Amino acid sequence: MRKIADSTSRPPNLSNIAWSFAMLSIQNIPLWQSISAAALLRCTQFAPQDVANLSWAMATCGLWDEPLLHALSSQALAKMDEFDAQNLSNTVWSMADIQFCHMPLLDVIASRSILTLKSELKTQNLSNTAWAFAKLGIQNRPLISALSAAAFTIISEFTVQDMSNTAWA
Repeated sequence: MRKIADSTSRPPNLSNIAWSFAMLSIQNIPLWQSISAAALLRCTQFAPQDVANLSWAMATCGLWDEPLLHALSSQALAKMDEFDAQNLSNTVWSMADIQFCHMPLLDVIASRSILTLKSELKTQNLSNTAWAFAKLGIQNRPLISALSAAAFTIISEFTVQDMSNTAWA
């Protein structure tokens, strides 16, 4: 854990460590505290993939770290032009899963998601985005309309989970 807090821990390493432990369902509190402390120090260096991976890992493990969530949200806003559809979808899914509602970020994710639907249309991204906004109780009409229209164009590609998430939303 000392290595995690060490100044040589790069953002991709931090987010990948967190992602790996979340995949294994490891909820070692001292480990997560070390990741959080190191991430807070380096958050402004995070790329969109790092923000999405760390957010996803926190949500998957059910971890609520408000200072880190706010720092990740600020970094996401700063790097939003670099987020692809999967980064957007994973980030908003993570926020919804732990019920973290950062409206400035959610508004920008909604707008950016509408734009990415035209070029990066994937069923999981669409269904997770729809589910996340519904779970947070946010009715962004332009986003809902864009997601609905996009869903009709690829409905034959939906998995059962995609269909279930989208219908629930």
